[in-house]
Amino acid sequence: MGRTPGSRRPDITREPDAEFWREDLRMGQYDDVRSARVDPAAFRKRLAQRITGAAAMKVVASELGVRKPVSHKDLLDALAEEATLATHLLLVAEFAQFKRDAPIADVVDLALPEAVRAGIRSEAGRYDRLAALLHLYLDDRDWLRYVFGLNEWHRKGSVPMVLAGQSGAPFRPFAEFVRDPAEVEHAVWEARKRHPARRLTFEQVIPRDDGRFLLVARHEVRRDHLRRPDDGRLEHGYREDLLFLHFAVDGTAVDLVGEPTALVAAVADEVARACFRSRDCRYVPDRQRATDEAIQAFLRAATDPEDPRRVALVEVMVTSSPLPGHSRLLLTGEEPAAVIADVLHIEGTYGSLFEDLDAVEWVKVLHAGNRWRLTFPRPGDARLVQYMDGGVDKRKCRQFEAYLNEHFGLVARPSDKAAPGLPAGATA
Repeated sequence: MGRTPGSRRPDITREPDAEFWREDLRMGQYDDVRSARVDPAAFRKRLAQRITGAAAMKVVASELGVRKPVSHKDLLDALAEEATLATHLLLVAEFAQFKRDAPIADVVDLALPEAVRAGIRSEAGRYDRLAALLHLYLDDRDWLRYVFGLNEWHRKGSVPMVLAGQSGAPFRPFAEFVRDPAEVEHAVWEARKRHPARRLTFEQVIPRDDGRFLLVARHEVRRDHLRRPDDGRLEHGYREDLLFLHFAVDGTAVDLVGEPTALVAAVADEVARACFRSRDCRYVPDRQRATDEAIQAFLRAATDPEDPRRVALVEVMVTSSPLPGHSRLLLTGEEPAAVIADVLHIEGTYGSLFEDLDAVEWVKVLHAGNRWRLTFPRPGDARLVQYMDGGVDKRKCRQFEAYLNEHFGLVARPSDKAAPGLPAGATA
């Protein structure tokens, strides 16, 4: 997709930008990091605790202009003498805490040249988290805004939607439209007028390496207060949350992330209406039909140790089992072999667990190191294949979908139960 931010390298000879760290990255540690310099020994200790690893130390050495090999201790001693630079780097290190690997990898792949990526990539293919964020920040601080947004997006479930009601081509290419901040901000404002109590505000649009776009907005959840740690006084305001809209490159599909879903859908609808110049545009749930035969073939493969396509079954829940009393039955375990053995025993003795898919409440399968919970609801006459994607790396979600489609012809979509409250009138 190519780079987007540019020429925003922070001036490391000046104090870090308070608004950027406090507002854009929600970093409450900004004042704490700066005030830590009052005690040089404590500040030096904090640097040693947060800035670690050979890859990160190479970045520190480069910023200090150190060209010859020196110990990590000597580097940190030299860094502590450069208080302003040290503050910048320490803030990045604090920002790195609890960040997922997936959003960092997303932005590194988008922003940094291969020569830099190779220097911070392990043999297992993972990037050194702190070194990656230091490189991103020193290249362009706005890359961290991308990481912040993607980190929230990767941990939440999504609702897939497709565009309906458009009568022709957009007045300008969707990919061009969604990259125009003025156009997108206006669309968010139109949605805000429909939900004035939510205080909707446009944040940013993040281009994805698959050609899609992630629109980020924020909204008020509820009024709230907090007590200041320094003087104990109360500060009144409101708690906010982020909304995400993952648009296809042509705008004909979008994954909605956030609650309430009706609010996220309102933003999506306004974006489409503005781009396609039609008030009839709206997004409706993407419900791809599957046959019972295709699902049952997948489940048979998941319990057949000889089937090379299989993903291992690790849990099954049925509401009416083939046991004599037709009781509700849960089979689960850490080892797939044990669960599969029990399934085969029950089926060989009493009958199939999967003949009636309406009785299958869920199954869990193991694929690429993740346990995927699948359901097979049938709203109306359409059988669906849905999975729970909350908290799972979105790259792995796409890989799982591709695997099911390639090997079993199944089109799986995230479950709309991951974000309840579909807008009124949104039907399959």
